[in-house]
Amino acid sequence: MYAGYKMQLPKVQNTDISKTVSQNFALKQKLDEVLAYLQTKYVDSLDAETTSDFIIQQLVFALDPYSEYLDH
Repeated sequence: MYAGYKMQLPKVQNTDISKTVSQNFALKQKLDEVLAYLQTKYVDSLDAETTSDFIIQQLVFALDPYSEYLDH
């Protein structure tokens, strides 16, 4: 059973949407590049799913001490 708060996206104008999409794409691309670099250059092998889950947990923890990432 899953219980939690349903987040609602802020209402934005059409001009803001394209800016937000391009910013999100740039951030995703940066994260993808870092993960790819670590997978190819890091001494030990990395599990992409475990690594990405850890990154998400740390991002949510940085918001405030009460936020928590619930992995399915």
